[in-house]
Amino acid sequence: MRILVVNVNTTVAMTEAIAASAKSAAGPQTEILPLTPDIGADSVEGNFESYLAAVAVMDAVTRYPDPFDAVVQAGFGEHGREGLQELLDVPVVDITEAAAHVACLLGHKYSVVTTLGTTPRRTLRPSATTSGPMPSPGMTASFIVDLSTALFAGGGPGGPPGWCVHECVHTDGLMFVVAGWRDGW
Repeated sequence: MRILVVNVNTTVAMTEAIAASAKSAAGPQTEILPLTPDIGADSVEGNFESYLAAVAVMDAVTRYPDPFDAVVQAGFGEHGREGLQELLDVPVVDITEAAAHVACLLGHKYSVVTTLGTTPRRTLRPSATTSGPMPSPGMTASFIVDLSTALFAGGGPGGPPGWCVHECVHTDGLMFVVAGWRDGW
């Protein structure tokens, strides 16, 4: 199996880190094909950059010269997945929905902790055309915490991300936390 793993930003070092992570999780018969768009933002931090990234990713993927069996869009809930699904005849997932699916396989209740505001809500909402990670009976995403607005005095264990994870697990009794924040945390 050949999986095209496309970074949503133009930072080659990030693509290399994403590829290394994907290769460490892939089976021996799986080939990871990393791809960095030629145009777009260095770092996707909001809707403006996300829309630029969508066009850049679709362009890069449709111009990719070699065959592939699936695409992983390596951006936490960025725009463009649906466009790729329309353009391609192979499975396309983004890392947000992939993480939520894994959380649902492992337990019945999870939260999303991120610096990315409403992006996970857009990505994880159930739709009429696809089975999303939340609609199954007994599966719930308890809440989505936006760390960009959750600035805590003292921050608790591990700063704001650690505090949020701690609250999700210990206060809300969640089984799993889907985390999506940038390296600055």
